Amino acid sequence: ILAAPLMAGNNLTTMTENVRKILTAPELIAVNQDKRGVQGYKVYDNGPCEVYNKPLSDGTTAVLLLNKGREKADITVSWDKIGLSGTQPVRDLWERKDLGNFKDSFTGRNLGRHEHKMIKVGKPGKPLPMPAPMALDKYTVTRKGVTYLSDLYYLWREGEPPVYNTSFNGDPIDIDGKIFKKGFGSKGHSTFMLKLHGRANRFQAVVAIDKSYTGEKKGRFRVFNADAFSNKILFDSREMTRETPARKIDIELEDVDSIRLVLEGKDVLGNWADVKVTSDKGL
Repeated sequence: ILAAPLMAGNNLTTMTENVRKILTAPELIAVNQDKRGVQGYKVYDNGPCEVYNKPLSDGTTAVLLLNKGREKADITVSWDKIGLSGTQPVRDLWERKDLGNFKDSFTGRNLGRHEHKMIKVGKPGKPLPMPAPMALDKYTVTRKGVTYLSDLYYLWREGEPPVYNTSFNGDPIDIDGKIFKKGFGSKGHSTFMLKLHGRANRFQAVVAIDKSYTGEKKGRFRVFNADAFSNKILFDSREMTRETPARKIDIELEDVDSIRLVLEGKDVLGNWADVKVTSDKGL
């Protein structure tokens, strides 16, 4: 679905028939090698349940319904999310059979842990439009001065997704009686990445365990340089409880492309308040 190169890392001379069928599935390979060359993109994300779409050269589109969770789930793709409408034919690409015509949406039922369903939707014809490129200022630092990171989309996350500009429970971010309009609410374990593109000189924030958290576990806030080779810790709050005073972060940055904001502590609720960077560099 992502149009990545296909490589086999197993011993081809000893592989089982089942593995051979997986590696040579013709309709899956056709999607990967489609001459239009469009990379699949995410159109739905509800925690462990995700939907990816890849418009194909023949006017149909390939859709991946993916359950990354531990429990069985039904996952639905709505036609309006993939550029279609009305009643559309659906084909199962693994089973290589037509499933019938479906109005407005299709649901993969009872998808198990890490299970997926790969389908092709629509009729041959004019190729469907590709997604419009996202404006650079929506996901990275582009201007001099202050950029609040809660004004940017995160690039990647693991665990619970952050909640923008409120606590994780949707309440105002309240730290020591001060209300912050900007920031993130997190529930441990939570990790998310933001792109700075090497333009930020300073990172600042205030972190604290949310006052609504009533558990006994401790939380820990950390900021990493997200460079895959360094993974350097830029800030470490050490363990904190609800009674621990808020901690201010004020660190200098130099040529940092991306940072990861991490809240450790299972089910601990924490707030990243007033999260911002300053820059003396523009585009």
